Amino acid sequence: MAKKLLWLALLVPLLVFGGVAGLAWLAPDTATGLAIQAERRASGLHERRVTVDGLDWVLLEGGPDGDTAPPLVLIHGFGGDKDNWTRVARTLTQTQRVLIPDLIGFGDSDQPPISAGYTVPQQAERLHRLLQQLGISKLHLGGNSMGGWIASTYAAAHPDAVLSLWLLAPAGVANADKSEMVQFMEAGGALPLVVHDRAEFDARLNWVFGSAPPLPGFVRKTMTARAAANALLHEQIRQQLYGVSPPQETVLGNSPAAQLSALIVWGSKDRILHPSGASVLRGLMPNSTSILLPGVGHLPMVEQPQQCAADYLKWRAGLLP
Repeated sequence: MAKKLLWLALLVPLLVFGGVAGLAWLAPDTATGLAIQAERRASGLHERRVTVDGLDWVLLEGGPDGDTAPPLVLIHGFGGDKDNWTRVARTLTQTQRVLIPDLIGFGDSDQPPISAGYTVPQQAERLHRLLQQLGISKLHLGGNSMGGWIASTYAAAHPDAVLSLWLLAPAGVANADKSEMVQFMEAGGALPLVVHDRAEFDARLNWVFGSAPPLPGFVRKTMTARAAANALLHEQIRQQLYGVSPPQETVLGNSPAAQLSALIVWGSKDRILHPSGASVLRGLMPNSTSILLPGVGHLPMVEQPQQCAADYLKWRAGLLP
């Protein structure tokens, strides 16, 4: 949830000068929800609900009316949700259909108990069944952090379905250098992406952003409460992710997915996953291009949405090496 906060901070003038400041004080959840809805509308996105195998998915969808080309499907990271992509989608929806789901276990989608299984292959297969129900057989696939790991795993399992990969600081690269977060946890620190209270929420902002944005109190209050409500499940999910799921090196290996055209994006100030992961992936994926964004943390599409969108469109057009 904290990953949408940069653009929420930019909406403070809207809330204040629009006469909603009192609402922010009296009903912070409602005020935050209004800000989120405004961002979605500005990006041409609408919410959609789909039930697959008894589980309810919530996703955002946008793009030109009647567009029948393969869509771009974007997958959020651990502790994130679909609104991580709202700002970058503002540019992308002008030219293509974009689908952005909340993964099962996150955001507004159903959150079954850990016994349902949350390994990367299981989440990739859930995504496949969702796309089947939506009638999508070909797609361009993007993901950030855990979402990038799921994207690669999906492509390896369904190589004929995926046309290209957009990987933004993807997780699961075992041979990357140890990040600051990994070293912190090896020294006994708790995973900073799981939040129980306001202090941990504020700390998470500093972990995930190259430069943490200023945020009003009502946004911090709402986002802290949402993250804390999911803390137990998300800690259990984290243990499954890293205890069971095969790394990118194994997933790609000799898979045809390794030959896909791929754009790899990393922030130079990523404290969560070391930017050296980009060179590891380039060694696995001969048709990949990588971009390092100076001063950016773990969420390039949140910190630099216009740059990320512009780079992606240039790459899709064949204008990047």
